[in-house]
Amino acid sequence: MAVGYLPGKRLMLISDPPFPRGAAALRWTYADLRLGEEAVFHVYAHARPHVLYGPLSSLLLLAKRLLRSSHATWQPSLLVSTAEQVSDAHRAILAAAFAAPLADFYGMTELGLVAYSNPRRSGFRIASTDLDVELLPVLHSGGLERLVVTDLCGGAMPLPRFATADRVRREATRTGADIIEISGRQVDCLKLPHGAWLSPFEVTLALDRIEGLSQFRVVQRDERCVDLYVTAEDEASQAVLGKAREALVRACGAEVSVNAQLSSEAPTALGEKQRAVRSHVSLA
Repeated sequence: MAVGYLPGKRLMLISDPPFPRGAAALRWTYADLRLGEEAVFHVYAHARPHVLYGPLSSLLLLAKRLLRSSHATWQPSLLVSTAEQVSDAHRAILAAAFAAPLADFYGMTELGLVAYSNPRRSGFRIASTDLDVELLPVLHSGGLERLVVTDLCGGAMPLPRFATADRVRREATRTGADIIEISGRQVDCLKLPHGAWLSPFEVTLALDRIEGLSQFRVVQRDERCVDLYVTAEDEASQAVLGKAREALVRACGAEVSVNAQLSSEAPTALGEKQRAVRSHVSLA
């Protein structure tokens, strides 16, 4: 509501199941991002939403589909982008397709919404007073600061303090200065040969369609090499592993070697933000 949504407006959310019951009574429509841009396009054309909400990559796919459409299309009054950093080039594509103001939501799997930008104001706002945000200096970064978030809700002890690996830029490095950019979300993108990037949305889209795959994690340490950890149902684990590797090779391209292995659970580091897709190359 802070960025322009009001109860009763038609809201379309591009997401993955399960979808909540009773959404239709609120005039909310869900589109399954796993079904691809054509299916999402048809949901959008039917729903004609006032507010369109979804991961940046899914909004861009829909925008490009709309720009290819030969007939007049519905234009929402507000876009809400999540999950990935919005560049000037992204904004240009979204503006050409939707002609609507854009709000940018920054969230974490562990905490939900952390900060958001309002299209009517500059900078990001912290979403809750229950979040303690620390901005720590990064040497030789041109003014970027490390984002560390502590959840104060519920009185849990010890307090979970998350080193997000994301980077923040402020108007000035002084207490209370507005955050104008959260630039660390590129760590979730795979850096491919010849300067190309593969978003976590596209990786998830490729792997989520594989029947029997319970969990996955993708870790990149080199532009031409990606590690894939797969948790699958025991009776079909080897077949699922092979299908997952093939899907990731198709997404990354033949120049990238995919080392796939079965894992009882995706390896994680204590205290780090949990990411299904992580590239150490993009941090270099």
